[in-house]
Amino acid sequence: MNKLFAVTAGAAASLALATSAAAAPPAWCKGVNAGPADVSRLSSTDVKEVLKTFVSAACVFSPEVDAHRAEIEAARQAWTKRLGMVEADWADAAAYSVTRDDSTIRATPSSDVLAAAAPIDQYAIIAKVSEGDSETYAKLDTMYAADMFESNLSQLGRFAFLTTTCFDQGRYPAVDSDGMLGTEVSWAICQADFERFDLAKFLDEVRSASTDGAVKMKLRVAAFDLPKRMRDHAADVQQMLKRDDGNRKAFDVAAKARAEWSSGIGKNAKLLELVLAMDSAQLAQSRKQLDGCEAKTTAALADAVATMPARAFAGMHDERNNPIAGFASSAGPVLVQSPAVNLAAIAFVECAPDSAISAFLKDSLANGPGLRGPRSAALSGIKAARIVHDKMNAKLTFPSSRPYGRAYPDGHVAVMSRGGVITSVKRNGELLTIGLEKNLVKQQDCLKSHSTGRVQQVRGDGSVIYERVCDKSGTVVHDYTWINFEVSAKYASWLRPGVQFSSVEKDVIAIWPSKNAKAPSMVLGGAVK
Repeated sequence: MNKLFAVTAGAAASLALATSAAAAPPAWCKGVNAGPADVSRLSSTDVKEVLKTFVSAACVFSPEVDAHRAEIEAARQAWTKRLGMVEADWADAAAYSVTRDDSTIRATPSSDVLAAAAPIDQYAIIAKVSEGDSETYAKLDTMYAADMFESNLSQLGRFAFLTTTCFDQGRYPAVDSDGMLGTEVSWAICQADFERFDLAKFLDEVRSASTDGAVKMKLRVAAFDLPKRMRDHAADVQQMLKRDDGNRKAFDVAAKARAEWSSGIGKNAKLLELVLAMDSAQLAQSRKQLDGCEAKTTAALADAVATMPARAFAGMHDERNNPIAGFASSAGPVLVQSPAVNLAAIAFVECAPDSAISAFLKDSLANGPGLRGPRSAALSGIKAARIVHDKMNAKLTFPSSRPYGRAYPDGHVAVMSRGGVITSVKRNGELLTIGLEKNLVKQQDCLKSHSTGRVQQVRGDGSVIYERVCDKSGTVVHDYTWINFEVSAKYASWLRPGVQFSSVEKDVIAIWPSKNAKAPSMVLGGAVK
């Protein structure tokens, strides 16, 4: 007897009575269009083929099936239990059985508002990000996508993250000559998700999902061997941890970073809701979802910056002769180290992506830690730890992260900022014209020189530069004062004579109460003390 039919004699007898008494096919067979079952296919290793055969056997009469009705039904009941189904779920199996292959079965989010995402929607969104489903989805990575839902992450969402990101994709783990897999960092980040995955809850979410039955069955089939895969993965992890203490350190750092995020900024529900709303607007490319966001994100950014001490920006100023090394360059990496500022900056950038301040914040985010959620925080924590392995050539492989293409911690904020001490402020419509205090610098210059007649250089155009020797030098005062600035009039209440400011294009990013102040009193609208 086929092993799929192997049941106890008592169970077979009970099922024989039940099935002989039931002349009509099950209610879930309504609408099924299938041919007679080939019961030999019940021994297939293809789960879909087995399910298709069960559907045909239950819904289409044939002498072969009728002769083995009790055994087939016992096997079907065993598969019902194995796949976490109830009898009504076989309607999903019927829908699944007529599909060509799993790649044609796609879950579609029921809403483009992320805050309203049901468990099945979370799964669909994370899967779409993994596939780079569109230009907007391709801007994210699956860590960011899972982090978006962290405060309400479903088991379906966690399943999507695990299956797209955390298992070794495409090959059985094989160590290189230095004992590395290349998956150490990803596995460290994913460990908490493996530990928190609940298969029973996952199956409950599948059953209650408002989606096509074929999608539900695809998910059950995908989870069919998940317990075994997770056990195998756990064994691979244990072997990896034994190979080098550096690997164990990566797991410890990831666990600590995830815990700190969850117990810290992860409790700021108001800020997280704002960031999720902006993520939603960008994924949906919805102007309606962006309505009113400027005031909210500006206030959130100011509130977040206000939690930072002024001393964090001590000694930072714009440089007249090197604007690219000014206040913005120094302050950007410091700002995004704050979890609250980091999240508020994401919201601001998504609300007003084309503003000058957003350009500054984007560059800062790209050169700072990822803190959208516990997974990105874990990745940043491992990068910052600079873990060393026993094997001299062993190196950790870091997964790429989007949307900011992070170079942390080796990047540099290149946005140029300029400013100075104000002498006058004049309003011209929507702009303010700012006059600056003179910036006079004494330098030793050559006052008189003569040519030696020797060729010093020949330019590309053929002209000749002759060597000159200085005959007399002296002190000369140079005026390096910037020409008058124009900034947005919305900053009028901050700007008055005697105040020092820093700006990017027409946006003011920092204020010092005087030119002698060692630290700013306001950064990005937030009062710092």
